[in-house]
Amino acid sequence: MSNKKVILFVFTLFLVICFSGTGLFAQEMPAYEKYQGPIKPGLVITKDNWDQYLPELKKLLPVSKLSYTEYGVNGGLTTLSIVANSKALRITPEWKEASLKNEGTARVDPKTKWLMDWKGGYPFPHPKTAWELLWSCNTLLNRTDGGHDDMRFYSYFMLYGGDQYQKHFSWLNQERKYLNRVEMQPFGNMDPFTKDNICFKGTIMISEPQDVRGFILLRHKYWDPYKPDDCFAYIPALKRIRRLTGGDVTDPLLGSDAVPDDFEVWQQKVTPEQTAKVIGRQDMLAPTMTMGWLEENPDMKPTYSQEKNGVGFPQVMIG
Repeated sequence: MSNKKVILFVFTLFLVICFSGTGLFAQEMPAYEKYQGPIKPGLVITKDNWDQYLPELKKLLPVSKLSYTEYGVNGGLTTLSIVANSKALRITPEWKEASLKNEGTARVDPKTKWLMDWKGGYPFPHPKTAWELLWSCNTLLNRTDGGHDDMRFYSYFMLYGGDQYQKHFSWLNQERKYLNRVEMQPFGNMDPFTKDNICFKGTIMISEPQDVRGFILLRHKYWDPYKPDDCFAYIPALKRIRRLTGGDVTDPLLGSDAVPDDFEVWQQKVTPEQTAKVIGRQDMLAPTMTMGWLEENPDMKPTYSQEKNGVGFPQVMIG
């Protein structure tokens, strides 16, 4: 069994978006419910006591996080240590400064539900309604955990059947925001936004496996709520560029159960037809995967083979 510790933190806002037909439901924020159960900093959950704490973990972890954590702990691959960490929300000083400086300027239009007068940073650092929370979670505005004004990262995307490894994809992801930049020069708004209303561009380039090597996806997001994204793909097998549907970002990725919303909370456009409801405001164990193997973070490298042993991650949850 791995002795690698797993760090979790307490997250005090829990937004669940409930679909009903084409809409979501709306209200003010409910009262905060403080967790008083036995799972506290210092506790170590192992294969031997997993069943004892499972009912509490079901209250504190999203279903997907609980599932692969169970594979790892019950499989004897890792232990789960509960460690309080007040620095869990990883945002840059520039983003924090802009959020506090501009607090009180942004507003949600009561008819269109569109964000108005946003100047940079979180539009609502202390949200009072479901709509304010939803806009602060929107991927076009969010800058936590690497989603900065400019971003580039390498991804090793593994597919599993249950807890059994099947295959993986390697890709390079690059993104740039063009609206209200506060972290990286050039600051403010860039030409693609001022001229064409493009607030975001992103691309994914797949390098393996060989049968899809060279596949490239390019997406342009418009600030206009009624204008669908421009989405293009270069398909190596056809040696052609094809235009894709740009309105829906909840389709599964690469034969998996993962969708773009899994990575950045909320990628779909906000429209007046939607409504929103916060169904709970409580303490949660909100893990951040850091599976590691980055050269600059050698301590994050898994101590077991995920291809041989299956889903044991995350060994580390930063809070």
